[in-house]
Amino acid sequence: MARRRGGPAPATAVASPAVLGTVAVMVFVYYSTVFVFLDHWVGLATPIGAAHAAAVSLAVAACFLAFVCAAGADPGAVPPAFAPDAEAAQGQGLKSRYCDKCCMFKPPRTHHCKVCRRCVLKM
Repeated sequence: MARRRGGPAPATAVASPAVLGTVAVMVFVYYSTVFVFLDHWVGLATPIGAAHAAAVSLAVAACFLAFVCAAGADPGAVPPAFAPDAEAAQGQGLKSRYCDKCCMFKPPRTHHCKVCRRCVLKM
């Protein structure tokens, strides 16, 4: 897989402490729900317990898949040819902002991401 422009390799982004912490919480919640609460309340050997365990497993798998897709998605970036419109910005009371790390102007609601090493829109 090709490296994303201006950002870390996908494996580096997935191995961040925030992502690993979220996965650890998801595993803990799944384990405690199925093997502690469901097993204690209805038993996993009963048909109703097995059905509940299957439903929880499917829900957690869907949440995990959605999380992996969101964590691995490209957050987008400021277009390289972005130039602030000085007249419109002053008319609205906004001032042009400049990112010292990217060496380019930033639109409103844009911040520099330390993980991606670039400015991300609507961050």
